[in-house]
Amino acid sequence: MTTGFRNVPIGRLHPLQRAGRADDYAYRVAAQGMHRIDFGAPASGIGAPKLRLDTRVNFYQLFDDRPVNPRTGKTSATRVRNTGLTISERATLRLGRQSRLRFTGALTTVGQDAFTTAERSRTAMPFTDRLTEGRQEGKYVIGPYTATVDLDGRPWSLYGRFEWESPARWLGARHDLRSGLELRREWNNGPGYQFDIEFPPQVLFNGVNGYDRPRRYDDLPPLVTTGLYVDDRIYAPLGNTVMLQLQAGLRLDLLHQGSTRFSGVRDYVWQPRLNAELGLTRWLRLRAGWGLTAKTPPLSLFAPPPQYYDVVNVNYFTNDPVERLAVLTTFIRDPTNDNLGFAKARKLEGGIELGLGAGAISVVVFDDRITNGFGIRPTPLSIQRDIFTLTDSTIGNGIKPDIILPPERTDQVPILLYQPDHVYVLKNTGVELTAFLPEIPAIRTRFTVTGQWIETRQENDALYFGSASAFSAFQLKENDPRTPYWAGATEVGRRVLMVYRIVHHQPKAGLVISVTIQHNVSDEFFDIAGTDTLAFEGYLTRDGTLVPVPVEQRGEDQFRDLRLPRSGLLIDPSATGPDWLLSLQVSKTLPFEGRMNFWAFNAMDRRGLVEVGQGVRARPYPSVRVGIELMVPLRGIIGR
Repeated sequence: MTTGFRNVPIGRLHPLQRAGRADDYAYRVAAQGMHRIDFGAPASGIGAPKLRLDTRVNFYQLFDDRPVNPRTGKTSATRVRNTGLTISERATLRLGRQSRLRFTGALTTVGQDAFTTAERSRTAMPFTDRLTEGRQEGKYVIGPYTATVDLDGRPWSLYGRFEWESPARWLGARHDLRSGLELRREWNNGPGYQFDIEFPPQVLFNGVNGYDRPRRYDDLPPLVTTGLYVDDRIYAPLGNTVMLQLQAGLRLDLLHQGSTRFSGVRDYVWQPRLNAELGLTRWLRLRAGWGLTAKTPPLSLFAPPPQYYDVVNVNYFTNDPVERLAVLTTFIRDPTNDNLGFAKARKLEGGIELGLGAGAISVVVFDDRITNGFGIRPTPLSIQRDIFTLTDSTIGNGIKPDIILPPERTDQVPILLYQPDHVYVLKNTGVELTAFLPEIPAIRTRFTVTGQWIETRQENDALYFGSASAFSAFQLKENDPRTPYWAGATEVGRRVLMVYRIVHHQPKAGLVISVTIQHNVSDEFFDIAGTDTLAFEGYLTRDGTLVPVPVEQRGEDQFRDLRLPRSGLLIDPSATGPDWLLSLQVSKTLPFEGRMNFWAFNAMDRRGLVEVGQGVRARPYPSVRVGIELMVPLRGIIGR
C-alpha cells in the first residue's frame, strides 16, 4: 500500500497590490491526496495484482477580491470564494492471465460564492417586479443606485466508466480489444443568481425588453448522457521491416431527455473512427486518421433562463410623485430549444515522420469540420401592447389618474427571442511541421522547433437584425411598419506560429529547465459579409413575420427604406503585430522523493499590439504569471 500527498499553492494570478493604484488580490490553493492498495499480489512479486485500487482526492480554493478604490475612482467591486472537491477512483481487476476490467469514477462539486456590486444610474423609467405574466401598476425608480448581485451555486458532476480489455492474436496479428460504458450526469443546486429586482445589474430598458430577474439553480434540470464504445488496436508485421498499426472503433453517445437514463433519448450520434500508422523502415513512418466525434451542449444552453418583456402601457410622469402613474404588462417567453442536441465534428489528418539519427522531422496536415456548433439564434416574435387613455391628466391637481377600460388601441410590438441553437459551422485547416533536434551531450540540451499555419472559418447561419439600438428604436415606433434583416456572417482567421523549445537536463541534480518561445509570425482576422445597402435579405414586420426580398428587386423604389448599410462587422482586417512570448519552467527533485515545479508565463511581460484598421489597441497578451508547485509523497517521510 502506498500513499501520497501534494500541497500546491499556485500563487498570485496577475499583477497585484500595485502601490497607490489598486487593492486587488487573488490567490489559489490546491491540494491532492493519493492512495493505492493492491489485493492478491503474485507470490513471485512479478506481474500485476488481482485487484488494484487508486484513490485520489483533489481540493482547491480560489480567493479573488477587487474592492472599491476611491483613489482611482473605481466604484465597482467583486469578490470570489470558490471551493472545489473531486473524489476519484480507478480500479483494475485482473480476469485470467491477460483480460482486465477497469472502472474509473469521479464525483466533483464546486462551491460558488461570489458577489459583485456597482453604482448604476438611470432616468425616470417605469418599473415592475412582476415574476408572472400579466398587467399591473408599476412605479418609478430614478437616479443613482447600488446594484448588488450574489452568486451562490453548487454544481455537481458524476462520472463513471466501465471498460473491458483483452489482447488476442488473429491471422498473425496482435489485437488489443476494448469495449466500455461511460455514464455522465451534471446538475446544479443553490439559490443561484440573486439580486433585488428593483435594483438590477443592468440599467437599459426601452419600454419593451424587461430587466433581468433572479434565477435559482435548483430549478435547472440535470444533463444526463450515456456512451457505449468498442475498439480494436491491431499490430500486424508486413515483412522484416514494415509494421502496420490500425485502430478501429465505434462509439454511440446518447443525450437523455429527462433526469434519468430511462426517460427517453433526446439525441444520439454514431462516431466511427480509424487510425493507421505504416512503419516502412526504422526512419520513415506514415500516419493517417479519420473519425467523427460529438460534443454535448453545456448546461447553460440546455436550460437557458426565461426572457422577460415589460411593455409600458401608461407612462404618466409628473413633478409631483402623487400624480404619477405607470402601468406595465409583463410577457414571459421560454427560449429553451427542445431540438438542441450534439454538435458533430469530422476530423481528418495525415502525416509523415522522418527519423534523422537521434532526431526526427514530422509533417502533419489536418482538416477538421464542426457542424451544428452551439450558438444563439435570435427568433422574431411579437407581443401586443395595449394603450390606454386616462380619466384625468391635469398636471398639478394632486390626483393620480386612472386608466379607462377597454384600451384605446393596441399595437403589435416585435421582439427577439434569443434561443440556443445549432448556428455555427467551423472549419479548421492547417499544416504543422516539427523538428526534434538531437541532444547536445556536452551541455545536455535538446532543441525542438514547431511551425504551424492554420486557417479557421466560422460560418453563422443566424439572421442579423441590426444593432441593439436600431432594433430598439424600431420596437418603439408603432408607425414604422418594417425593418431590414441580414444573413449571418463568416469570420476568417489565419495564423502563422513558431514555437521554439529548449530543454536542459541535469540528472545528477534532478533538475530540468525548459524554455519555450512562442513566436507569433502572423495573426489576422476579418469578416466576410455584404455591407452595401443592397446586402439585406428581407424585412421584418411588426407582427414578427420575415419577408424575404429577391436580389433582383432590392434596388426598386418600394424598398428604399430598407437600403441601409450593415453595421456590426469588422470591415478592415484585424491583425496582431509580430511578437514573441517567453515562458520558463523549472522542475527539481527534493528529498523524500519530492518534487518542485516553478513556471513563469510570458516571463518578459511582452505586451504586443493589435491593429484594427487605422487604429491600434494595446496589449493582446496576458501579463506575466508565475506559480510554484510542491509535491512530497508521504511514503517518502513515513515509509511504506
